[in-house]
Amino acid sequence: MQGNHLSWKKKLKDSGGKLSSLAPESKAPRTRSERKVSKEHKEFIEDYRHPHPGVSKETLYPELKDYCQENNLPIISESTIGRIIKGLKEQGQLPQHLKLSFYAKTGRLKRVSKETKEKGLSAKESRRFASD
Repeated sequence: MQGNHLSWKKKLKDSGGKLSSLAPESKAPRTRSERKVSKEHKEFIEDYRHPHPGVSKETLYPELKDYCQENNLPIISESTIGRIIKGLKEQGQLPQHLKLSFYAKTGRLKRVSKETKEKGLSAKESRRFASD
């Protein structure tokens, strides 16, 4: 306990007596380690996903495994493939996949409030009454 007391005392002295200096500091690492993925893996995933934009990491894994064995590359796991796909999407190197139904719906539904359901009104009618 003596060590904590002295470190707190030093922090207070250095900050000019501000109590806010005793607040816990961030415990996040100052430098984060970068992912080490070969360029060949990224290029294969990009090239495969452009003609097949919605393919999952589970579907991609056997194809990438065969590619790695043919080209003498280290085999990466499904979760690593998922992280690579996520990174490529964030960088804008992969097209955004939008699910479409046979009826050209994207899967996004308009929410209808409970009051509207109870009254038996359509969404348009409920908006008309809400604006009055």
